[in-house]
Amino acid sequence: MKRLALLGTVLAVVVALAIVVPGYAAQPSRIPPLAKVHDKLTRPLTAGMVLTISGSGTAFNITDQSSQTTASIQLTVKVLRVSMGRALFTVTGGKLKVGSDTFTADGGRGILNFHTGRMLLKVHFKDSDNKPVHLVLFGKVNGKVPSKIDIGNGFSLNFLRPQSKLAGRWLLEFPGTTVTRTS
Repeated sequence: MKRLALLGTVLAVVVALAIVVPGYAAQPSRIPPLAKVHDKLTRPLTAGMVLTISGSGTAFNITDQSSQTTASIQLTVKVLRVSMGRALFTVTGGKLKVGSDTFTADGGRGILNFHTGRMLLKVHFKDSDNKPVHLVLFGKVNGKVPSKIDIGNGFSLNFLRPQSKLAGRWLLEFPGTTVTRTS
């Protein structure tokens, strides 16, 4: 019985070495650097980039969604930080127009997940009476992800309702919103 246990142990060690050793024996020139491959696939944006997000769509009254009007948005965001799989933004300016009302951006933050292609922006606006209004935009990148997130060509996303809203007033929908690099 002891011989059988010893034989089993020796075979387990031999099999483990047969699996592990070839990985260490590979020539370094044949293995691509993991950091470069990962950066290329998951970091289409870099810190410091300035992006313009613009689109037009429809605003639906939050209490009666059959009542709707036109809406447009123009935001400027700066990429604060890029980590593995996502980018964090700060909103530096912009305007939102809903019907005849115009709102001016007064800051905000956002995140883009490169793997899922989802973007979330929370923006602080001021209305014409200088009262604060909060906007939440939730969007999905059009097309296959992450291949369509290529800032060299810009990319398109859809801001969806009911997740996108001007708090207490309107549900927003901006299909085909474009994101382009300005600097």
